[in-house]
Amino acid sequence: MLWEINLIFLCVAAQHNSRRIVAVDHPRPRVSRRIGIRDDELSKVTLPMTEHTAERTDEQEVERIGLVSDIHANAVAFEAVLEAMPDVDALVHAGDVIGYGPSPNRCIELLRTHDAYSVRGNHDEGLFGGQVYESGDEYAVETVTDANRAWLEACPAELSVANGQVKVVHGNPEDRFRYTYPRDFQPDLLGDEELLVLGHTHYQEKSVFDDGTIVNPGSVGQPRDGNPDAAFAVVDLDGIEVTLHRVSYDIGTVQQRIEEAPIGEYNARRLEKGT
Repeated sequence: MLWEINLIFLCVAAQHNSRRIVAVDHPRPRVSRRIGIRDDELSKVTLPMTEHTAERTDEQEVERIGLVSDIHANAVAFEAVLEAMPDVDALVHAGDVIGYGPSPNRCIELLRTHDAYSVRGNHDEGLFGGQVYESGDEYAVETVTDANRAWLEACPAELSVANGQVKVVHGNPEDRFRYTYPRDFQPDLLGDEELLVLGHTHYQEKSVFDDGTIVNPGSVGQPRDGNPDAAFAVVDLDGIEVTLHRVSYDIGTVQQRIEEAPIGEYNARRLEKGT
């Protein structure tokens, strides 16, 4: 399951296609170079169809994990995150890989390529008879391949990772589609896990309590916390040390792809402001 991730740090970004990487609360970590899979190569790759269960039993030694959430079919942002992320032993996704954006298949395939631990979000459920919220969801319903649909349908409502140290649910442990904003982070949300990973709000935050840590890694594909940069987090399981990160990406390219797809223009405009 070990996989390497590459990164070239660029110190200044003056345009959308200049990449700016920020460790929100820590200095930038040491990273290594990774050769990724290009779009035109994905069709030649046998993608994993890992059996998803509430507790994954295929774990190797997992000491550091990368956290992502709310990718929302924004492949440009997700690729920037994967490039910026330091070496990790596993990738964990807190739900909503589809919706709003123009590249649902590419984003699902990237999760599959990295054998990600993943839960389903509320937008993901639209593929399986759940509510279809907006035009990006409709686009995903029409275009997601059978193989990608099967992989996503196999993802559970919540996950236990790293022998129970980490619990992952999209919105809230009591109601997986309830919004849990940073102001709502309270120790009574924690169970036996040391780290609770949430998504859904698109707000990046962490809170450390005596009984454990709660983190929302933020949204990869559609941040709403006022910062348009793609968000992710990295967790060192020894002591549960969480670092929050942001990376800029080429928003203009995503906007153009949205405009070329049958997706509402508002989904393109909001990317610039992170709202």
